[in-house]
Amino acid sequence: MLILGLDGGGTSTKAVLADVQTEAVTVVGMGIAGGSNVNSVGLEAAQRALRAAVEQALGTVPAGQLTAGALAVAGGAAVREATALWHEMVPGTPSWIGNDLPAAFSSGTRRGSAWSPSPGLAR
Repeated sequence: MLILGLDGGGTSTKAVLADVQTEAVTVVGMGIAGGSNVNSVGLEAAQRALRAAVEQALGTVPAGQLTAGALAVAGGAAVREATALWHEMVPGTPSWIGNDLPAAFSSGTRRGSAWSPSPGLAR
């Protein structure tokens, strides 16, 4: 299953496309762009960064092939603006969307013990 994860921060935006099998994860694509915290860089620059990172990570893989996605963005109010763009870029993809605090917490825990606001999408 193909999963797209995106971390939109104040200084950089990173996206990873991974093929997740039962016990194996293969990175299929990666993207990196400038900051996407709306409070730091403004709405237009944030949208450009989010779009660039996603396009780089997807490469030639059509967004319709995604199984799931996760978007974590810095800057509380930025979640609302990023959500509309995310749904435009990966329409119909079941996704967890939120600020970067839960994502940062989950990334620092061992597999199987991570807290997730959306257990249906977490492993």
